[in-house]
Amino acid sequence: MKRLDLNISVLSEDIVSKAVLITGSARSGTTLMGKLIHSFDKVEYASEPPLMFSLFSVINDISAEKWKLLYDTYLYEEFFISALSGRSINCNLVDDSSIYHVKALEEVNNRLNYSLRKADAEERIRGATIAYKMPGIVPYVPVLLERYPLTRVVVMLRNAVETLNSILQKKWFSPENESSALLWPFRVCHGVNVPFWVREGEDELWVKLSELDRAAYYYIRVNEGIENITGRIEISYTNLLEKPSETIEGLADNLGLEFGTLTKQIVDQIYLTHPDVII
Repeated sequence: MKRLDLNISVLSEDIVSKAVLITGSARSGTTLMGKLIHSFDKVEYASEPPLMFSLFSVINDISAEKWKLLYDTYLYEEFFISALSGRSINCNLVDDSSIYHVKALEEVNNRLNYSLRKADAEERIRGATIAYKMPGIVPYVPVLLERYPLTRVVVMLRNAVETLNSILQKKWFSPENESSALLWPFRVCHGVNVPFWVREGEDELWVKLSELDRAAYYYIRVNEGIENITGRIEISYTNLLEKPSETIEGLADNLGLEFGTLTKQIVDQIYLTHPDVII
């Protein structure tokens, strides 16, 4: 049977191909960075979309054409168009990724008080940017860039000891959580959930590792191959805390984006909360 290459929109390719991906190890400042980029003008932002973790876990297992169809459909149709229409924005005021923390109230209300058809939403696309945060997927990014070479990748870097201490405080890899569905997608080995980013053939090793060793394995594994990410923008968590204005202004220039209404206010809050800023 002849294979048909499927597409979803004449506009989607350009928008999706130029998306901004925020990655790095968990507890390295990806949440704060996502909040800052979300505050930039004309940026729509998704924080750790569940479907994306499943997609990246199978990026080498299904055809590039099928993978791209799913990736495009989620980013453009499910997320981007719905966000512009006010249907897929996070309005939970206590969430770090809430739109109310990064966009002017008037803008949020405009989205929530009008019903846009898809055609109307697409009229708003000019100059808009998709951004999304996905910690822990650095080893998979080179394959993404083969398919979407214009993707802009922001990699957060943080000292290993600080990161491990923060992970241990969360107890993600403690024995009581070793069968937790939070570490997903996962394989099961001897009743223990093995996260998708554990290398093939090392499931037995993962099961035997201590909590500290699992945290160290995670840190090494999810930072593996950063040098292979062409055109990456590396942001030091320390620099972000100590020189937030300089760091974010430089990032905006690098990405070709502009500060939004609340960006400076968020940057100023980093000064006020350092060193206990939420990450």
